[in-house]
Amino acid sequence: MKRVKEILYEKFEEQSDPIEDLGIGMLHRISEGLKKLMNVEGVEFISLEKYFSDAWSVEARYYNILNKKRIIYHIEQCLGKELFKNIGTRLYGDKGKVIGVGLIKKEYQRFFDQVIDDAGNIKNF
Repeated sequence: MKRVKEILYEKFEEQSDPIEDLGIGMLHRISEGLKKLMNVEGVEFISLEKYFSDAWSVEARYYNILNKKRIIYHIEQCLGKELFKNIGTRLYGDKGKVIGVGLIKKEYQRFFDQVIDDAGNIKNF
């Protein structure tokens, strides 16, 4: 039992928040932010794209090409600017759709990986 206590004390510091130390708060925040983004009018699909080990992005397919900046605004509002290196848009297909792309900072990639699966399903936390 003494060894278990030692391990727990190594993980948590006296002045820290255990929920934040374990990343539970961040998982909940990202999960709720993605759900909120999915409910934005015009968003058809959200995915997590893993291009390289240091280049992951959240992509939101949006049907209104005339208002490209709006999807950037929604990504920032739903998830927060601080999670991303950059947020931009790119055209999608020939039907006048646009994809909002948020390039995730490396330190947040593991949280996104736990929250959204390859099919775009968002898990609850």
